[in-house]
Amino acid sequence: MNLSDLQEAVALLSAATLADPLLALCSSLAWLDPLVAQEDLFADDETYLYADTRDDWINIALAWEMTRQCFPTVYAETTLALRHEINGEQLADQVCQGINRQILGGELHDLEQIHFGLPFFGIGIDLTSPEFFAETANTPLRQVYAMLGVPVGGYAIPDSYHPAAQVAHVLAYSLRQTGDPNHINLAWLLDWMFAQTGNTAADYTDDDLYEMGLEPLPWQPDEVEFNALMHAEAAEIIGFARQGMAHLLSTPALQITLRANFEKVTRSMRKVKRYDFTEAHAHRLANRLRWADGAEPVDAGRANPDFETLSLRGADAA
Repeated sequence: MNLSDLQEAVALLSAATLADPLLALCSSLAWLDPLVAQEDLFADDETYLYADTRDDWINIALAWEMTRQCFPTVYAETTLALRHEINGEQLADQVCQGINRQILGGELHDLEQIHFGLPFFGIGIDLTSPEFFAETANTPLRQVYAMLGVPVGGYAIPDSYHPAAQVAHVLAYSLRQTGDPNHINLAWLLDWMFAQTGNTAADYTDDDLYEMGLEPLPWQPDEVEFNALMHAEAAEIIGFARQGMAHLLSTPALQITLRANFEKVTRSMRKVKRYDFTEAHAHRLANRLRWADGAEPVDAGRANPDFETLSLRGADAA
């Protein structure tokens, strides 16, 4: 069979395929979704998982399969690019950028990072970083920490941090009980300052996460969604916290009240052993507090709202 005969045979087979509705549908599906019948083509293959990550085509192969499950738009773009015989390095950059458009809370700087799970950014407060507090948006935090007797910006976590974290937990609960939006924002500020928001991204820095040995989330649709929700929530929490800080620093009466309530709770907590302190203690102390614009105790005439217990990092951290 010569080349002409081969080309004619291919043309006949193609025409026969397109003439049959079912085969035409299968052909279209294979064109649009080349990996449709090849489940786990690369994901469980150790040759790919542990190969040299500097090989662009290995990274592209893994990304191609992953995007089919997680980012269909990027999968389609990659499929089209492969048919145009694009340069490997150029395609790797294109796929990397496509994935970055789809994820929230981090980014891939190079496609080889695909081997290590979802990129994750911690946006918590770094107490030991002078550079963090030198940033214009963060400098006012020094003043708020000072109100609570916590010096920051040195190269070690101050001894006063952990006791202050427990007091801040009580104050945040009390502030939320008032129902005042400014007080609720101030509660978020206290939570963020002492890593007690309950949101991993908002509570920890990149260095914290590394030292904790936290495993990155896998490239799976539900984990990608969870990662996005976590970082969106973290950004919202920190937005509320910054609003609370702005209100506090512009309201001298509230500053005086915050200091007074901090001292009041601190004195009461000296009567309780650190590791014996419970949520019951926190709620009892919170209900005794008054705030700058409140004529009645915060629990007067109010039913307790639903309250999600937050982790006390200050009580457990080393």
